[in-house]
Amino acid sequence: MESHSTLRPFKINVSNEELTILKKKLELSRFPKAVEGAGWEYGVPIDEVKRLQTYWLEKFNWRKIEKRINQYPQFLQSVQVKDHGELDIHFLHKRSSRDDAIPLIFLHGWPGNFWEVEKILDGLTGPTDTSHQAFHVVSASLPGFGFSSHPSKAGFGIPQMADAMNQLMLSIGYVEYVAQGGDIGSFVARRLAYHYPMHCKAIHLNFLIASPPSLIWNPILWLQDHVGWFSKSEWAGIERTKWYFQGNEMGYVRIQGTKPHTLAVGLGDSPIGLLAWIYEKLHSWVDGYDWSEDEILTFVMVHWLSGPEGGVRVYKEFQLSPEILTGGRLWSSVPVGLSTFPKEVFAVPGRWAKNVANIKWHKRHDIGGHFPAIEVPELLVDDIRQYFRKAVKGCVKV
Repeated sequence: MESHSTLRPFKINVSNEELTILKKKLELSRFPKAVEGAGWEYGVPIDEVKRLQTYWLEKFNWRKIEKRINQYPQFLQSVQVKDHGELDIHFLHKRSSRDDAIPLIFLHGWPGNFWEVEKILDGLTGPTDTSHQAFHVVSASLPGFGFSSHPSKAGFGIPQMADAMNQLMLSIGYVEYVAQGGDIGSFVARRLAYHYPMHCKAIHLNFLIASPPSLIWNPILWLQDHVGWFSKSEWAGIERTKWYFQGNEMGYVRIQGTKPHTLAVGLGDSPIGLLAWIYEKLHSWVDGYDWSEDEILTFVMVHWLSGPEGGVRVYKEFQLSPEILTGGRLWSSVPVGLSTFPKEVFAVPGRWAKNVANIKWHKRHDIGGHFPAIEVPELLVDDIRQYFRKAVKGCVKV
């Protein structure tokens, strides 16, 4: 394993002063008057936020979470991104004991973070069945998230994130690797495949934006769409996608993608405001998953401690990315595996996916949502093993 001169060991160590300030802010929280009987229709119920505030103040133990995360090796690595200078990338790195293990970078999204990988780490690095593929896992905080640097210049979008992630993998000795991504991480994974196919040999996604086939470019697929040749699960996915795009779920994208600093002022000053903003999505984007209070507050704490502005600002930056403007078209010959979960916010039919990516493997599940590494970790681990064992056979040097 190569070593880069700027690689530094890292452990999370939040100061007592910072935790004291957080406690004071929580104690001084003000709450709006709620609409009677509104439930989740008006957003996160105020009573739910009050309940979590009480738990945060009286029972949540950040030091316990910090200790659990710090049992895994973590590092900071400096990378140079064109027009944006030097950035420190934070990452968790767990190596497998297997000689045939494949290097894999796990790429999170918003409002996620690097710690989403926790439940799948052991299954990927140390499968008990020797016939299952093993991995060396790198889970990085994307620039602007978690404990990585926040880019200070405008224009740091998906291509720049991919550049930073590729440099990271090369700098720690993984000249050839694979990537797994959901949400924003799926765009970064596709960019890795597009720009760095000599290094990123295959990718697996659990989220993919894809527009319907066009009459001009894909007349047969277009005809199949228009005569309604969809399975029951595909129809359900289309309805779920309509719910997301045409219903009440896109407000956060409009705000974060247009005026992120305005929002960041409030989220960065009010821990209760940040909790409400994130918890609404954790509730709406899952398949009935019963989040524990510690899971919810750990999500919020990672954003609070790092400052939430980077996570919201990236939506402004990637509005001009081709994969957004063209419905996901960013073609690469690098093979793509896709896992589709029914409560994902964009659950496209398989032929739509093939219209925009080099899909070599696709599995549609009947449970799970936007956060499969947390909701259904066993299913995601099994998919990753199956797909990459097939996709990278003879392609990745280990």
